[in-house]
Amino acid sequence: MSDPFDDLDETIEDQDADDADSESTTTASTLTAATEETTSDDGTDEPMTGEQVANEETDPYTTKAFEFGDEATQFPFYVREATLDEWNTVDDVEVTPALVQDGVKDVTTSEKHDAMLQMVMDNSDVLVEYIKDARGIEGDTDGLRDE
Repeated sequence: MSDPFDDLDETIEDQDADDADSESTTTASTLTAATEETTSDDGTDEPMTGEQVANEETDPYTTKAFEFGDEATQFPFYVREATLDEWNTVDDVEVTPALVQDGVKDVTTSEKHDAMLQMVMDNSDVLVEYIKDARGIEGDTDGLRDE
């Protein structure tokens, strides 16, 4: 039986090469946008910085929390198929509709994964309980175990 992960290193290397190509394009366009001068909306002819232009044009309801090339890194999640199926249902039936109802559009999977990890960091005790529950460990063990 062959190992399904044999070509994983090649895939990662291909992605790294693609990321490097897109990063250089993104950097060039970002530098161009930051150096272009734009007049402010208050009627004066004072130039605005690239940051001021971005802040005025950014709509948090339609703008992604982050782009893949910015601060993002790819991180694999390995979950049971049943857990993933249930997540997909919750995402389709509860999460995405709630975001759309609140006017938040075009939310990416990476934004959801980032939010999930932030939620866990804010509630690490809940994660601990879920892991213990999955292993069949009951009650508050507080790190003590009869050996």
